[in-house]
Amino acid sequence: MWTLGKSGECDKNPLYMLENCKRSCGKCTQATSSVCISGGSTYAIGRKWVERHPDGVLNNCECARLGSVTAFTRQMTTAQRNKATKRCKLQGCYLQDRAYAPGSVVYSDLDPQQTCPVTCVPGRDKYSSSSTAFHFNWDICE
Repeated sequence: MWTLGKSGECDKNPLYMLENCKRSCGKCTQATSSVCISGGSTYAIGRKWVERHPDGVLNNCECARLGSVTAFTRQMTTAQRNKATKRCKLQGCYLQDRAYAPGSVVYSDLDPQQTCPVTCVPGRDKYSSSSTAFHFNWDICE
């Protein structure tokens, strides 16, 4: 079978070929890696660690494979699903694209008069289908 790599294109046009035709140029990385790299450290599948979110809130992270086929992974190959992936759960709340630590009191942009502060608390939000471990307590604003 003829390929662009065998015709010398990898040397003639390396910027395009090494980005778009790695297999033809013999530059594929192993798609089933068994480690995650985070903050300069290497973690094996199953390893858990804690790191800080850019906003300073703690993240509980683990190195895992995506594994099963879901709506999210359906478009991926088996090799991509088996690749080690870093997964983190924020130990706090998100609001307006920012992370907040438990106990933080903030005002929502939905409250321009700033009359109803909300607090980041542990537990699942009864108004959401999300399975997060923390949420903002909006009950006091009702």
